Amino acid sequence: MSVSGPIVLILGPAVAAVMVWLLGRWPRLAAAAGVVLAWGLALWLRLLPDGIEPVLIYGRSLTLTPGIQTLFILLLAGLGILFLLSLLWPQGRYFVPASLAALSPMAAALMIRPLILSALFWLMAAICLGVVIHSDHAGRTQGAWRYMLLMFLAVLLLLAGGWMADTEQTVLQEMAAQLMGAAFLILLAGFPFHIWVQPVLSSARNLALVWVLGLMQIVLIVFIYDWLAAYPWMQTALRFRMLIQWSSGLTAVTAGGLALTAPSLRRLLGSLLLLDMSFSLALLLVPAASGWETAVLLPLLRSISLLLVMAGWQSLPMTAQDDNWQGLARRRPLAALALGYGLISLLGLPLAVGFSGRWAAVVGVAAAADVAAWLPVCLLLAMGGGIYGVWRRLAPLLMRRETAVTDDQPIGMQIGLLAGLVIGVLVAVTPLASSFVQRLAFWWLRVG
Repeated sequence: MSVSGPIVLILGPAVAAVMVWLLGRWPRLAAAAGVVLAWGLALWLRLLPDGIEPVLIYGRSLTLTPGIQTLFILLLAGLGILFLLSLLWPQGRYFVPASLAALSPMAAALMIRPLILSALFWLMAAICLGVVIHSDHAGRTQGAWRYMLLMFLAVLLLLAGGWMADTEQTVLQEMAAQLMGAAFLILLAGFPFHIWVQPVLSSARNLALVWVLGLMQIVLIVFIYDWLAAYPWMQTALRFRMLIQWSSGLTAVTAGGLALTAPSLRRLLGSLLLLDMSFSLALLLVPAASGWETAVLLPLLRSISLLLVMAGWQSLPMTAQDDNWQGLARRRPLAALALGYGLISLLGLPLAVGFSGRWAAVVGVAAAADVAAWLPVCLLLAMGGGIYGVWRRLAPLLMRRETAVTDDQPIGMQIGLLAGLVIGVLVAVTPLASSFVQRLAFWWLRVG
């Protein structure tokens, strides 16, 4: 069982995806099967013994480390929750099978060596995520296509940069660092490659966004830090550091400006996500050994915040448009509270889910050597733009309507929203998420 662990982690989600796809004619049954299969795989991973031996396939090693094992338990458990919620809020017939299918190449990308092969597996995962983004949205292909094309470009840059780095020629290291730095900008939506975030927001359904821009980003961060661990000289390369510094600062300023003028909630959400990604990008300037925990913590907390936003948004009346929200907080208080709390969590304000990760990132970037003082200042100013944008969009929810309107919400949905808010507050005020990340970091630092 221990020898076949890496193989089962790769083949298991793929087989589960095929099984769910065959049930596509019955969407609710397919979603329920997805829940059972995702949680079943998570339980199987949890029961695996320690010290799993690497597996050799065609001379390439696949190593299931305890860190990867813990990470995929989290991913499968989170996917099971999303599939369960899709029973209440349908996400399209491809959401469940494509999400499961994406896990197989993700696992291969983290387990296989050399890293050039892992980049190819990441491209396969990005194609599956493109299907998740598009799902059944007829005519809305821009987000999926732009995402996949830019991920393809990022993989090309990683292949070229990795090849140059593997030649071990000093004269090529500077160019390799620049190519891989540009790839990281694309993967983390750094300026000027931030152009894929808003189309994805416009195309994907709500729960799909929690997966693509939330949970999946944890895998992406681990993938990027694997490259930094393999080529430690990259973080000290002058042009790499300048590229990351300017891009993260411009991304934050762009996100803050867009939040100030966001005409709709979806546009505002895209700006807040872009702002959070700018912090992830800035953390690449912090030495990997000290910045890795915060880098993983950010997308983990972002996933919880996004889930609260989407749960609150879906629970508002279907007739509620961004320009017609007056008084909705009085009709659906729990939904409005979940939506508002999720947004301020994405901002990283105190007593919110994202606070610990956001401020740890600010402190880490400000303390990093040779980082210009204007970068943390830009990050904080951009947060100010986000605060104004959130208040501007949420203020109509609190207004009093001229006529009283009653709008009863199902008791089950009220209980679910209340439970989500309680969990969010607990994560914000206790070290639950941090303890998970510290455990993951322990294994990554030992192996990396």
